[in-house]
Amino acid sequence: MKKTFLPLCLVALLFSGCDFLKELERYYDTHIVLDENAEMSIVPGVLAERSSNENIVLEFDDEVDSDILDLLRLTDYTETLPGILPESLPGVFFYVNPEDDNQVIIDISSLDCSTPKPVTLIYKNDKESQLAHIMLVDDSLSGKVLEGKKSYSAVISDIHLNDARSIANGWSWCNENLDYLTAYLDSLIENKEIYRELILLGDVIDEYVTPVPYATFAKPDGTVVTEKEYFRLIADANKAVFDKFRELQSAGIKLIYVPGNHDCGLEDDDVRELFGPDAVFVHDARGVGSYMPEYASEITMEHGHRYDVICAPDMLSNIGTDSVTEENAFMGVQYFVTRVAATHDYLEKKTDDNMGRASLKDFGLSEDRVRKVTAGDAASSSESDDNNLFIMKSVWNVIGLAKDFPGLDTTAIPTGLNGLTKGYVPSQYSYLGDDPKPELYKSMYLQSEWQRRLELNNAPSGFPFLLGATVCEVPFLDAQAVSWIARRDIDHRLFIWGHTHNPFVMAERFDGSNRGYIYANTGSWVDDGVSRYDTRSFVNLYFGKDGYIQVSLRQMGEDGSVENLYSPLWLKR
Repeated sequence: MKKTFLPLCLVALLFSGCDFLKELERYYDTHIVLDENAEMSIVPGVLAERSSNENIVLEFDDEVDSDILDLLRLTDYTETLPGILPESLPGVFFYVNPEDDNQVIIDISSLDCSTPKPVTLIYKNDKESQLAHIMLVDDSLSGKVLEGKKSYSAVISDIHLNDARSIANGWSWCNENLDYLTAYLDSLIENKEIYRELILLGDVIDEYVTPVPYATFAKPDGTVVTEKEYFRLIADANKAVFDKFRELQSAGIKLIYVPGNHDCGLEDDDVRELFGPDAVFVHDARGVGSYMPEYASEITMEHGHRYDVICAPDMLSNIGTDSVTEENAFMGVQYFVTRVAATHDYLEKKTDDNMGRASLKDFGLSEDRVRKVTAGDAASSSESDDNNLFIMKSVWNVIGLAKDFPGLDTTAIPTGLNGLTKGYVPSQYSYLGDDPKPELYKSMYLQSEWQRRLELNNAPSGFPFLLGATVCEVPFLDAQAVSWIARRDIDHRLFIWGHTHNPFVMAERFDGSNRGYIYANTGSWVDDGVSRYDTRSFVNLYFGKDGYIQVSLRQMGEDGSVENLYSPLWLKR
């Protein structure tokens, strides 16, 4: 009887062998599935967490016999299968579930897990050898510091705080969750002995969610202000939160700020003034940055918009138009996308981040092509101006359809920043229509310009336009983007992004390679009614002296409790 199984850390989390466009199944440590049709992949150094006071359940397609039990072992952690099948750990027992003949139960109750214990589940017969890596953690210790002080770092993003005008008029994305955010920051302060730092991965404030006919930056009475003054209006309207950011630093927790696309106008002096003089602003080009902590060289964290055709800073497209010069060119087309979205929300009297509602069909793409582009297949990855223009038209059709409102084609979006001074209607900045010839961003689809833009934004050369144009429009395309990057980045094994508002964590191993990585997306703190995804989510990183890093994606519930959204993953350093 031929059977294979997937490692616990990869069931429904690994894109190999599953449809990455479907909603990822949450996996709460319930089963390891032995599926004869599943593809097997082992991620070196990655383990999924399981509470040690529970049994491990293996589920087979067919009824289990004694021969299957003889092929199973639970051993100390090993990345390779020994030549001779080892004995199971002492005190571990395998037996068929008396209530279900298709299940094997592994009794691990006798194991000492007073500290996290990495183990490997081995399944070996004449034709195949399979490994699944699991970190056994005692329930009473899971999520608590085990190895001294300053063992944790916290990562959040996409809060989207707005000014008093936005809050009063109802187009602010974060109102109901403000109290939860304050409570979360309080919890960090209360645990100041164990938290090293809080990393803010962009879009903490939102400078663009303003509908027509309002000026981009203005006081509640309509008085126009500068971009820098507008940042201070946002801080004033959310004083309780900004006070907590300062209190957190006074308690000895370092604050790291990485810019996103909705707060890309922030500069060093803004961050120090708004968040405190000791706040650290991390950027490697204007409007983008990656935080690579000195204490963990395996990790890189950023907002994720650096690779986004719509949202990345654009220093090329509009030079010579309006008052745009090489010195002030910066604003990506996401400014107009956001203003269109905010206008729709204003007219509909609701707010909606509208992220991830499209599918590959909307872009005339196949899943197979996206997979091949991600893997670097030369034929599929070759891009041309014509292909890029086709994708851009599809993007704008998706945006236009999703944000349809009366007068869209004639509504002028006011500007007033980065060299743009006039108001512009969609035909001047978008690719809507059969033969679009916009005045703005008229060459952004050109392959040569995209590659130059990547260079200016310190993004890896050759990053596919196809992924960049759809990264924030189709669910889980950000994971494909990270996979493309991780294949070329040999220095990092843990990638943390925000940007898409879609919280999840996954592990992947590259075919034919002994390299793998973990990707975690922090999600958002926008109100529940705004996003289609779970909100109030954050990433917790625990650094043990035993050489393991725990990656937990957690959520604060409406009752103030905190739970894991996914089974935590552990990275062997």
